[in-house]
Formats: sequence, C-alpha cells, structure tokens
Amino acid sequence: LSARVELAVGDALDAGWQIRVPDRLRLDRGALRVRGDAVGEIARLPLRRVAERVAFEIDLETPRVEFGGAVVIALVGALDDGREVDLAHVIDCGWGGGSLVYHRLYADFGGGGHVLFANRRQDGVAGRPLRAHVEYDHTRGSTLVIDRDGALRERQAIDASGLGDRLALVIRTLSDTRWTGATTEVRIRRLVIDGVELAPASDPSPDPAIDAARALAERRPAVALATLGERDDATADAIRIAALYDLGRWSDADALLTARLRAGIDEASPLDPLLVGRLRQAPMHVAPLVRAAWGARADALFWRVFAAGFAKHPDDPAGVRAASAVLLGADLDPRRVVDHPAPERRLDLLLARARMRRTLDELGGARADLDLAAEMWRLLPPTEDPARAAERDRLRSAVRLEQAALEVVDAPEAAIALIRTALADSGAPEIVADRIRADGALRRLRDQPVWDEVEAAARWAGSRVEGR
Repeated sequence: LSARVELAVGDALDAGWQIRVPDRLRLDRGALRVRGDAVGEIARLPLRRVAERVAFEIDLETPRVEFGGAVVIALVGALDDGREVDLAHVIDCGWGGGSLVYHRLYADFGGGGHVLFANRRQDGVAGRPLRAHVEYDHTRGSTLVIDRDGALRERQAIDASGLGDRLALVIRTLSDTRWTGATTEVRIRRLVIDGVELAPASDPSPDPAIDAARALAERRPAVALATLGERDDATADAIRIAALYDLGRWSDADALLTARLRAGIDEASPLDPLLVGRLRQAPMHVAPLVRAAWGARADALFWRVFAAGFAKHPDDPAGVRAASAVLLGADLDPRRVVDHPAPERRLDLLLARARMRRTLDELGGARADLDLAAEMWRLLPPTEDPARAAERDRLRSAVRLEQAALEVVDAPEAAIALIRTALADSGAPEIVADRIRADGALRRLRDQPVWDEVEAAARWAGSRVEGR
C-alpha cells in the first residue's frame, strides 16, 4: 500500500477535519471520544484513494450505550453521479432494550448490504475493546476481514465498480429521531486507512467556523473563541456557547444560550444538538434556562431528550439522576394541561416523574404525582385525532400500572384490581401485559391468579379484544 492516513489522537487533529456538531467530538487521553446523542453527521475527513487496495482498521471501546443510540464510523465513497455510499462502516449501537448492546460491522455499496459481524453483549463489558479490519480491492471487488481479539471472523466479496477516487471518513449517528437524547459514547483509540491520502481542500478560502470547531475538539476553547471573531450566526453561536462552558464562563454561556432560546431554536438549527447535549450533561443547570425561556413548550424538548431513559433504562442510576434534575423541580400543575400545546406529553412527564420517585423510594411524592395525573387526566381536552387517542389509551393504562406498583406490598388486592382494569380497558392489552411483566414490583404478583390473565393477554390479545 502506497499511502496511509492515521487518526491523530495526540494534541491536534488533521487540518482536513470538518466538524459539523462541535461539542460531540473531543481528543481525550490518547483517544478520540465521540458522543452520539445527536442525529446526523458529526464530522468528516475528506480522502483520496491512491491505490487499488484500501485497508481500513479501527480499535474502539464503548464506555456507555443506551437504547436507540448509535455511532457510525464509515468509509464512504463518491459515485460518478455524486451520490455517496458506505464502503464499510462500524456501527456501535444500543438496541433491543434493557442492557442489550449490539456491535455490528457491515459493508454497503449501492444498496447491497452485507452483515459481517454481530455480537450481543451486556453492559458489564461495554468498555471491552473491539477491533475491525476491512479491506477492499477497487478492480476485483472487495475482500472484507473482521478481526476481533485477533480472530478472523468472515470474508465477503463486494463489487466496487462505479467508485471514483474521492473517499471520506465520516462519523455520524443513526439515532431514531424519537430517541434523540439516546447516547452511545465511543472512544476511538486507533484508526488507520491504507491506500489513501488526505484530499486537498475543495474551497481555498478558510472557514472560521470549521477551524473553531476543530480547535474545540482539540480542547482549545480559547482558540476556538478567538478564531470565530465577530461571526454571528447559529453555527458560530453553537461553537461559542460550547467554548464558554468549557472555559468555565458559565454566566456568559448562559446569557448567550438564553438569548438564542428566546429567539427560537428548532430541530433543524445548529443549536439544537448543543441544547440536547447540554441537557444531558448538566440538566439541573440548563433545564431551568429552557423552561424560563419556553414555558410549557419545554416539555416536548425534555421528553425528546430523556424519552429513551424513561422507556428503556428506568433503573439506570445516571439516567434517573439526569431526568430527576429536570423533572423533580418542574411545575406540572394539572390545570395547565387545558391550553398546553401537547397535553399528552405533560401527562407523560408527570407519570415519568412518579416512576422516578418510586425508583428513588420517595413513595409519598410518587403517590402525590399520580393524584395530580388523575386530575390532569380529568382536565384533558377532548380529541378526535386517532394517534392522540391511542397515546391517551397508553397513558391511562400506564397510570394504573404505576398506581398498582405502589400498592403491591401494602394493598395487593388493590394492585390486582388496577392490573385487571388496565388490561380490560386497553386497546392493546398485549402491550400492557408486557409492561406488567417488565416491572420488578408487579412481578411480585406472579404467584397470584391474576398473573395467568397477564400471560393470557400477551398470548391471546386478539381474542380478548373481541370478547370485551
């Protein structure tokens, strides 16, 4: 192989890096740390192929992974028509719920995907290193080699016709937009690509934002601020706010973030990933700024950021602490549901807070929240929207199951009655049954006759619906 590009993990990144989401990438103790709680491309390094055979090898580890989060490190190529396709990529993702983690490596060219390696493992070994080695030949097709812990796993030939010499290393996420806040954190310890060289800059004029974002990733926030100069747009402010927080100038960062919040930040804004990230990293500090600026509209953002934790990791201490900081001090007055732009989300947040209080053993607070939820339910304005009606059906059963979980020990008969009501009144009793079986408190009723009804609902949902 005639040329090599190796990822620098010292004090500086190659000048060709184009960082789209500046606070998701950091040089960190001999590794490049990627936090994948944004949607879309995080960064790219343009390359040019200079050999017929290209080899791509990466060593990485995963300190944290959550349901719905995924980091992708991809080698992409440009076709003659300008489209980009993945030649090979490593997907590090959390899927399946609970503590399941999947590591996958597969190649995709022109829509033809080849799954090469899939490994399911528990969170307890989430930091274990993974090595992937991929090679392909431009003239004869691709030979892909997966090498984990020194073992050859599989070889697969892939047609590489139609590919020019323009390549790029791209770091991105595959997060479902419903779980925007879901986090997968990856530390890239080594990444080598043989048969390529850094591509020359396509635009000779320097872009201060690109240089500033790279300085921020290199842990040089003061340089990032100086590089931005007077540039005044959403992209520059996203970098500026992140740099100010890194420098410990929290009051300056808060003032700029608050101004931007009041001006409006939508999901397409370069500031949205910054806001999501800050809520995950410092929820107790940032959430009050958001609620002060947005009022009730903040509920939808909070749900988007913390939904994965609410739904899939209710027992995760870090997630509970982060979400608690947002919700325990929130003013969730039931009367405000009447003119709330998304009343179901407000009820969902109240229910989530009750569940968290139960997890934290604050049972009195949990019961108070469920009383508020019942009042909020009574005040919900009517809806003819089928999707919202289905959401309310889910919420009604969820409130009853949460009430049942609080009564299991002291009033098991009341808990059983609530479970039966939740099953009977739901349009999707099989989903209700799954929630019952997944709740540690409710599983204490497995020796009771009601558990047979729970299992029957899971197996024969259709007949139960017809018989109601």
